[in-house]
Amino acid sequence: KLPEVPTLETYEQTLREIRETLVAAGAQVALVSPPVLGEVLNSKANQRAAQFADAVRRVAEEGGDSCAYLPLFERTAAALPAQGGKDYCGVQFFTLLCTLCIDMHLLRRDLADIQRERNLGVTVDLVHLGPSAASMLADMVADFVRSARVTSELPCLELSAAAPQVELAALAAAV
Repeated sequence: KLPEVPTLETYEQTLREIRETLVAAGAQVALVSPPVLGEVLNSKANQRAAQFADAVRRVAEEGGDSCAYLPLFERTAAALPAQGGKDYCGVQFFTLLCTLCIDMHLLRRDLADIQRERNLGVTVDLVHLGPSAASMLADMVADFVRSARVTSELPCLELSAAAPQVELAALAAAV
């Protein structure tokens, strides 16, 4: 049980404290906004996600040169269909997630094929990013890593455009 009910304000304050701790340790910080929930931009879930994205952006901007904002919400929102998307529903998400596990791990099906068959454009189950959106996030992170100031305490890894996921995993393991 949580000590208090989470609010947008406590989220923003906690994020600010995390940013300050990391910056004080000499880290370059990237804060990523949450992705869309479901695939209807004006839904209640995405209106709330937009509020959290705004909080992440504010905290990143307050961090100055030591902090970058990676606009995942804005980019995934821009990729949503103009009409006809599927709204977030917890029961539908759970069903899609369970069948996703079966499709991927038991039937060895391709994630992009599953996403296409479900008529989803950004997510694979109304929550988790599909291949294109995941690549969009990987590109934002790779760009941040390339542009971050190098400090003598952190290892410097050269990133290539060909395999950012592998090299980002190596970076995470090195740090």
